[in-house]
Amino acid sequence: MGADWLQLFDKRLCDEIVSLSSQTLAAFVEAHLGQFGEFSRFRHQFDGMPVQERIRQLLEGGDTEAGLREELVDELCFTGAMIHLDYWGCYVEVFGGTDPAGAISDYLLFPQRQEQSFLLLLPDHVDRILESLTLHSTELTIMTEADIDLVRECRDICQTDVSRMVAYVFDV
Repeated sequence: MGADWLQLFDKRLCDEIVSLSSQTLAAFVEAHLGQFGEFSRFRHQFDGMPVQERIRQLLEGGDTEAGLREELVDELCFTGAMIHLDYWGCYVEVFGGTDPAGAISDYLLFPQRQEQSFLLLLPDHVDRILESLTLHSTELTIMTEADIDLVRECRDICQTDVSRMVAYVFDV
């Protein structure tokens, strides 16, 4: 059985990616090539092919610019450890199945999405998760105190760096 998780998220970089145009997409990919995984579609099998040409091939192969921007966000904006959540820290338990005020749904970033995959949380939303986990600390089955400390660290990073948020990722 899977579990939802939290992960740090670079919102500033996400905003940059979402605003890319067809004229700036290739230059952005070129500038970030070293950050992609070995088998990323943006890097794998380039074999000296200019980035502009690879982007053109992806688009001719059926990808859309919006889809490529989504993929860039998925590959570049989630950082740090994936912290799998216990039931007591999950979306339904903590937020009652309703996005908390001020949270940013991936639907807002990518209106073409058919299914929600993540929600960007503010530090006070993370506090609510921490409160629930603390209240039910004796009932936790998958999270350890070290995991809860990582959640606190993520919250603290977001409090001091407004370009970062905590992504609540739904195990879909």
